[in-house]
Order: sequence, then C-alpha cells, then structure tokens
Amino acid sequence: MIGSKMNKIAKLETYKDVITKVICDPPLPLCNFRKCHVCRDFVSSLQTELMEAYNDHAVDDQQWTSTDRPQLHTVTMHLDEFAENFSEKVVIKLVRHDFKAKSQSAFLKQKKEVLVDGEFVVIGDFSDNFPFVVQDVAQGYHWNNAQAAIHPWVITTAMNKTFCIVR
Repeated sequence: MIGSKMNKIAKLETYKDVITKVICDPPLPLCNFRKCHVCRDFVSSLQTELMEAYNDHAVDDQQWTSTDRPQLHTVTMHLDEFAENFSEKVVIKLVRHDFKAKSQSAFLKQKKEVLVDGEFVVIGDFSDNFPFVVQDVAQGYHWNNAQAAIHPWVITTAMNKTFCIVR
C-alpha cells in the first residue's frame, strides 16, 4: 500500500511496526498463522484504527498489478474497502511472509554454524531474464529482445570459505 499515508496512524512507519501491532508480544508461532486466540482480533482493531484515522470517504492507494508485466497503479477506494484490503491482503500475508523469512534465515545460519569438514551448504537462485542495456545504439536496437538468464550459486564450506558461481 505504497503512498497511502499510513503514518497518520500512530507509530506505523515501517512494516515492522504493523507486524508488532497485530501479533502478541512476544509472538508465538501460532500468531504468525492467525491461530492464536489472543491476537486474532488485533487485525480488526487495526482496521478500526484505520477507519478512524482517515476522515475521507475515499483513499488513494498505489498497488502493483501484473498482467504480462508488473505495473504500479494509483487506485481510489472507499475507506471500508481500503481497510479490509489492507488488513486481509497486506497484514495477514506480511506476517506470514515475515515469519517464514526469519525462520529460513535462522535455519540457514544454524546450518552454517554446525558444518564439519567435508560438508557444505549450497544456495541457488533461479532468477529472471535480464535485458541488456546498451548506450548510444541505433534506433532499430529497441526491437532487440536479447536477454541473459543469471543463475547465482553460493557454496559455503566448514572452514567459513564461501564460493560464488554465476552462470
């Protein structure tokens, strides 16, 4: 919800502030998947706070849409729709994503710390195709669709040596 003036709500400056507002402190694993009976209603209280913070009946918001490529569009929504959209699509997915990312990071860190001789950790990323950017080209080059697929791999050994392979 880019550009939606969320700073009108007290202490919601970053996504981490939103997460801490809708889960228990300290959070339990159940909180991250909306199964906790204590913080289950925190999202609806955030929704109520959103309704009170905006006096307008309509809210301008920027959202990513993707058909054949992602684009940022400005969307005007009724306040009820915006509050529901924010709480359901953003907050709930954000809390789950944050938990999964932190769990995966902690797992990888733990695996790297307990490596013994002869073991290694391999991390691969299957990235998108990247188009070439060429300066001062002829006008006809605009229609050239040449791209490069980059596949980075990182190998970490027990001796804390890291090797990177880009293919």
